[in-house]
Amino acid sequence: PLPQEEREPFVVQIDASGAVYVEDVPVPPGDLAARLAAVAAERREDRVYLRADRGLDYGRVMAVMAALQTGGFRSIALVTEPGAAEAPGTPAEDGG
Repeated sequence: PLPQEEREPFVVQIDASGAVYVEDVPVPPGDLAARLAAVAAERREDRVYLRADRGLDYGRVMAVMAALQTGGFRSIALVTEPGAAEAPGTPAEDGG
């Protein structure tokens, strides 16, 4: 394995539909735990960046975080993506 300072950050992404990608590769829900465990065996000391669409259900994000922890990752940094409701140029409702 490469020394830690030479490795790319490990990124897990959840898109707006709830699909999970490990290092930009889509992973079927039933394969997520095995894929994460395989990566953790190689990169246990690394931080994982969890990038999730803002519009996602909180429970979906928590389920992926639980899978990361079960897979052996202990340092999880959350990164959010803007949801459609917060897109630049979208007028805010004034309520009246």
